[in-house]
Amino acid sequence: PSIKWMDKFVIFARYLNARVSEIVVCDYTLTYQKVVVKDGLNIFPKWANREQTELYYTKFLEKGPILYKYNIFTGQRSRIFDSKGMLIVSDVQGDNLLLTLAIDEQPDIYLFNTKNRSLQQITKYSGIDVNGQFYEDGIIFISDRLGYPNVYLKDKSGGVSRFVYHGRNHISVSAYKNLVVLSSRETNKAFDNNTFN
Repeated sequence: PSIKWMDKFVIFARYLNARVSEIVVCDYTLTYQKVVVKDGLNIFPKWANREQTELYYTKFLEKGPILYKYNIFTGQRSRIFDSKGMLIVSDVQGDNLLLTLAIDEQPDIYLFNTKNRSLQQITKYSGIDVNGQFYEDGIIFISDRLGYPNVYLKDKSGGVSRFVYHGRNHISVSAYKNLVVLSSRETNKAFDNNTFN
């Protein structure tokens, strides 16, 4: 099978000290590593395009988080969005970003268009809605609507339904076309050893 996927880069944030982290670009083996963003608390990097020339990241300042777009080849940085509370880009589809924002204390999923700078609230729940991902014609995300984190789908009609019925404590989800990858607690022990897959 093709191993062309190994030509791609990986990005991650590396925590160094209190309120200090850097964003690193590396290959899949982690042999080649290059720090591309430093100075301050820089976290939640996300590729901005398929060519992997630009990325989004959140910089935390005293006045609140700021979302930046950064070109890893030219070093050009542009300010995209300011908020208060949580600010994370969880998925990118062209000019549309799915953001996790905690504007009114509890986090919800928002759709932000970088061209016309419009912001649309996708979920409105008194608990926790995070990690929105574009999935087919809808959006999947993590929510604690059952008292523990699980994967939910908001379809194009606006309805919200539970998406995964296997395991509990789904703390992370990612989507590609009609495929979904998630982490799941396989066992049901509250205060004992559990198995995660």
